[in-house]
Amino acid sequence: MVKNMSWKLHENSLTSASKAQGALLSPHHHIWVSAHAGTGKTETLTHRIAALLLHNPALAPRHILALTYTRAAASELALRIPARIAEWAKEEGEKQEKILKELLGRPPTSEDEIRLKSLPALLQEESIWATTLHGLCGEILGRFPLEAGLRPGFRILSESEQEEALKEAQRKLFAIPSEEVVWALDELVSQLGDRGTSDLVSLVATSWDKLLGVITHAEEEGGIEAWLTNIVGEDKEAKELALTPEDMTVLTRWQTLLEGSDKSSNQGILAHLLAAKKSPQTPTLWHALFLNDKAYKQLGGTKDVKEFLAASGLQEEIEALRTKVTSWMRTRHTAAGYAGTKALLVWVAAARTAYEAEKTTGNALDYADMIRHTTNLVAGWDAPLRAWVMEQLDRDIWHILLDEAQDNSHTQNAIVQALAAELMASGGTRTFLAVGDMKQSIYRFQGAAPDRFKGLKSWMEKEGGEATRVGELAHSFRSTTHVLAMADTLWQVMTGEDIVHHPTRPHAAGWVIRRPLVVTGKAPSVKEYHWRMPEERMEESRSNPALGHALVKEIETLVGHTPLLSTEKEVMYKDVMVLVKRKSVGTQLAATLAQHGIPVRTGWPLKTLPLFIEDVMALVQSRLTPTNRQVLAHTLSIPWRAMEEEQKQAFQTLLENEENSPVSTHVQDTPFTLLAFLKSLESEAFFSHAAKSTGGSLTQAHSWWQALVASALGHPNPQEWVEKLKSEGLPNLTQSAEDAVTISTIHSAKGLEAPVVILAETTGLFTEIKSTEKLWWEEGATGPVGVWLSQSGTHPDTVPLYQERLKQAEVEATKQDNIRAFYVALTRAKEGLIVLGDITGSEDKKTEHEDFENKPHAYAALTTALKNLGAAEDADGTLTLGAFPPAKEKISSQGPKLATFCTPPAEGPSLTPQTPASYPSTPRPVPFKSPQLTLGSQVHAALQGIKQGLPSHVISLAAATRTAHPHLFQKCWQEIDIIDENGKPARLDMLSEVENQLWVIDFKTDATPPTTLQGVSESYKNQVKSYASAVSETFGKPTKAALLFTTNGCLIEVV
Repeated sequence: MVKNMSWKLHENSLTSASKAQGALLSPHHHIWVSAHAGTGKTETLTHRIAALLLHNPALAPRHILALTYTRAAASELALRIPARIAEWAKEEGEKQEKILKELLGRPPTSEDEIRLKSLPALLQEESIWATTLHGLCGEILGRFPLEAGLRPGFRILSESEQEEALKEAQRKLFAIPSEEVVWALDELVSQLGDRGTSDLVSLVATSWDKLLGVITHAEEEGGIEAWLTNIVGEDKEAKELALTPEDMTVLTRWQTLLEGSDKSSNQGILAHLLAAKKSPQTPTLWHALFLNDKAYKQLGGTKDVKEFLAASGLQEEIEALRTKVTSWMRTRHTAAGYAGTKALLVWVAAARTAYEAEKTTGNALDYADMIRHTTNLVAGWDAPLRAWVMEQLDRDIWHILLDEAQDNSHTQNAIVQALAAELMASGGTRTFLAVGDMKQSIYRFQGAAPDRFKGLKSWMEKEGGEATRVGELAHSFRSTTHVLAMADTLWQVMTGEDIVHHPTRPHAAGWVIRRPLVVTGKAPSVKEYHWRMPEERMEESRSNPALGHALVKEIETLVGHTPLLSTEKEVMYKDVMVLVKRKSVGTQLAATLAQHGIPVRTGWPLKTLPLFIEDVMALVQSRLTPTNRQVLAHTLSIPWRAMEEEQKQAFQTLLENEENSPVSTHVQDTPFTLLAFLKSLESEAFFSHAAKSTGGSLTQAHSWWQALVASALGHPNPQEWVEKLKSEGLPNLTQSAEDAVTISTIHSAKGLEAPVVILAETTGLFTEIKSTEKLWWEEGATGPVGVWLSQSGTHPDTVPLYQERLKQAEVEATKQDNIRAFYVALTRAKEGLIVLGDITGSEDKKTEHEDFENKPHAYAALTTALKNLGAAEDADGTLTLGAFPPAKEKISSQGPKLATFCTPPAEGPSLTPQTPASYPSTPRPVPFKSPQLTLGSQVHAALQGIKQGLPSHVISLAAATRTAHPHLFQKCWQEIDIIDENGKPARLDMLSEVENQLWVIDFKTDATPPTTLQGVSESYKNQVKSYASAVSETFGKPTKAALLFTTNGCLIEVV
């Protein structure tokens, strides 16, 4: 069915949008507004604040409280308001009259014009009170510390400080544990697995707020034990399996029937069970016998189990025994879940006591404390105290504007309602405005719930009565027609509910493209990236490498080739935003883009470091752990081998005698060896290594190196520097480019927008939940009310009923989270949207792929939405809605896949002899002087014709190399920029023509070069082969590939 989109083409869209926004400016009404994505919420808030200031000359800006979800949003609002009002104040005549009429809702007077002119100066003297809810709590507690039961001068813990304090509190519990804590530890370590206490400490620290909510709720319900008993029922204690003599007889007869069968393992299980003198209680044996589905189907030997059992007359008896065993194992798991959960909560209660002591000692509060203490002040049980505090706050707060209201937790909402209630009782002289969007409520993990925003509407209507207005913003100032049509249709497909977005630029249609699934089994068209992913930083699930290559292809197609609708200029890197669900996938995609020379920035420091930084860290660590120094040093094959023997010897001398070094006397505060490491690695080979590992140029690698040195000098303790580098990376290594592709998680993308958005991770099931989770939650009216410790390897038939209930609740909640998340993702696009998806398998499994597309995930929903909108499908399965802008002719720096020279020789394939006089006057740019080069690099420079600054023995070595291989230097071209066979820009050291045959020569500057082809690394071979293939395709001539090792002049043919 093709959706009718004629309603989107109204010429009065802007007028309708203005009217919708104007309805929210009344200074005498409380307003609840539901605002679709991109409908100008921030601009509406700006208009509202200006209208309040214009209507009431006695209103000071500081009396307007604007609450936003993030500090960045608060800062943006505080800056936008004076800037916007200053623009309006500069207008004259009819333009200013129109602005004032829109803001005031009536014809303006001369006093209104004077007031508008005065507002910029007023806003320079003082600004509105724009802050986050936590910022507001900090202000309130700072004013009333004694009333809140706090010591003045308290400090707020950052998230990292809180996590460390929680870990420290738990470490103290290990040192002096109580009897109850010892029991809890024994139980938890047995259930958490090999890492035990380490997992426990991290689990508690990262889930603290929810665990605290569970503890608080349990205490309100009569204590941990009573609350858990109410949840799990009577099966909180493990019971023995009650086997009757008849049951044992069934097992005996079963074993007899299996004699002679080839299923000896099953006979062994039965033998073990029958050998028990009492009722056999070994769960693993029963699990192997009845709950291993594959094994159970084969228990009858070589025949189908049903036929076998039916023939034996034992089928009903065995099925009855299986039912009994399954029920028994369910009670065992229920008891284990009860014990594990009780132990966890006992541990958390003890950790809370230790953590509170830590905070008291340091006079510190965490974010939860701020919310709790503020709630007690403004909405607590102490009525006289509450009234006094509210009276003081009333003098400062005349109007409240709440942005992103759908993201507040239950306790945060209580604070807002307590403050707003005072305003709503004022009879319209003071007001409350709340704006939000249930469709964009994606922070459930922080306590947000979309229905809470709807509840706020009911509360406002009750408290404000006729003074409350309810409105909707549905006119998008951001997205084009087709993107909005996708948003409407996708929401209908996923939820069954109808929504309508109206475009304010209806003739800008835009486009949406869904590519076919990327298949893991398909060989990528370009080389895999070379970044090494440290295992300790990798999550369990890794992104499909082919997905990264598909993303590279999309970006190369867009940038420099595709025009934007709004500007008619070609798409730049900064116009593209890639959205993913998981940060780990974003990190891998960023690595792939960087390796292919595409600048990228992320919303987080990339912890996956380029190879050369890892090498530096290993070198420094080799100094910090002398016993492993040589082992670690030898792992750094490229930078270590790049040193000449004299350098290595001097380097080793520095390590062993640093106290005697004349240089070390003035760097006592910064360990000399760290500087020695950094200095000794300044070689061309090392920078080439750096550039290769990052996909950048030598110049870029050098700038990164300078950033690395600067960060090292800023940390006098090298061990701390290494740890900081490991955990945080160097943000400016990947974030510095102004024209760069943005990669963001969907949760971090709210408030962002881009001309082109690529949804790169769309095939995760909406109902998929993490199998590694240890805790599950069920959100109640007052917070999380259920928790259980997961049981690995539990068969579905034996899962405790309370766990199954909580799991189903989590599955449904996760599904709704994902639906809202992809609505947010899709509506970040201003002009175009590209949908990518990946699947494990092979391309020939078409039926399997079609079945996959029918499962509940974003890729399937987006596909259905596009088909409902009448998207065109081409031969390769790409769906297109709208007219994708035609790509312009490819430019050489981006390069088509066809191999070609970026700057081909002037005379084409016929190479002219190159005499020394015609050599370039300077070598390829390097960020250091010639004497700092290794021997091999200096010879390389000499072969290019560079003699200035080079010692005589180097020039002699270069001459000897030319003499040894005269045929290569008679007709040659050096330092050629090319596009290799994989479409990547590269630099060819030398191309020679010998008897109508081309030779591709790659210079290698290794200090200890190999002498045979067998000794050459595969990476060297593959690289020069790639160059040769590109050259052969370009010129259509026979081509050879060879490596020339400059330290000894050895030439090794590869192809």
